[in-house]
Amino acid sequence: MSSNKNTEQVKDKFREDLTFFDLTNIIVGSIVGADIYIASALTAGMIGPFSIIVWIIPGIMATILALVFAYCSYYIPKVGGPFAFVSYAFDDFFGFLTGWSMWVAEILALPVFAIAFVQYLQYFFPWILFNKFS
Repeated sequence: MSSNKNTEQVKDKFREDLTFFDLTNIIVGSIVGADIYIASALTAGMIGPFSIIVWIIPGIMATILALVFAYCSYYIPKVGGPFAFVSYAFDDFFGFLTGWSMWVAEILALPVFAIAFVQYLQYFFPWILFNKFS
């Protein structure tokens, strides 16, 4: 009987909603992680000072894409993000292709985390040569 009472007390202490601050931190944390430092170091090592331009141009493109998503979410207030937007504008088949394309893009981006982990691991174990990129 007392375990139910403790569970109810714990349940009352935690909020079940997210604030704007919480959501902002989740998004910024998912974008600015350890991988962005590794990716910028790799591009700087490969193309030198021109890497600043290579980062500015996609930054502008990402800003435009964020504005497009904001516009779409205002006019199509449905759960599902790009899948919902494309399904509403064109057809469910194209929404399906959009959802799968985003999934494949996320899967292909995952190796950056492994590269970052290996780079940081080399700091602690410098005698092991993990660095094949520079």
